[in-house]
Amino acid sequence: MKVTSERLDNSQVKVLVELDAAEVEDKLRQTTRKLSREFNIPGYRRGKAPHHAVIRVLGREAVQQQALEDFGNDLYEAAIAEVEYTPYEVGQLEDVEWDPFVMTVLVPIGPEVDLGDYRSVRLPFEVEEVTETAVEEYLEGMREEHAQWVPVERAAQMGDQVVVDVKARVGDETIMEEETMELLLLSLIHISEPTRLLSTSYAVFCLKKKTTNH
Repeated sequence: MKVTSERLDNSQVKVLVELDAAEVEDKLRQTTRKLSREFNIPGYRRGKAPHHAVIRVLGREAVQQQALEDFGNDLYEAAIAEVEYTPYEVGQLEDVEWDPFVMTVLVPIGPEVDLGDYRSVRLPFEVEEVTETAVEEYLEGMREEHAQWVPVERAAQMGDQVVVDVKARVGDETIMEEETMELLLLSLIHISEPTRLLSTSYAVFCLKKKTTNH
């Protein structure tokens, strides 16, 4: 068996597997012996039909196809063991010629990456000065982020979180109703619905119950 390889541009290697006439004949004879045991060849008992009789009855192309199925994987693995490339995944059979025998397989391989002299690339590194003000701002932010809300016994103030039941009416019609709504009092609560109200309404909540602060 002769194995040659050619690297292609698209991270593939073309592998050619060549067998001489004696090797091909040996593979075909092994195949016809197997087929003679599986099929009835007129004039012969199962497993007793000679090589030429099996080819005459089943056809040379059918025998060649069966031989390729029987031995193709073994030829591929033997060829891969001889080439200098490591397959990325199983190769794909591209073509097979029988006279002379040449099996062509496309084998995907990993791409080659040239990093160049990356160690020579240097950027200046300057340590940024950390001021006390920046530290205080950071710590204050951490405190705000991890602060817990706790109940308080007083009227609601700006900055409090409140849980309220909201019900809004226009005349006798209820246009909004929400229960246990959580609100953060940062500014006046703006409620508007231009399609139903002629003017903008404002609501200020002054609550003594269900009020929390942090």
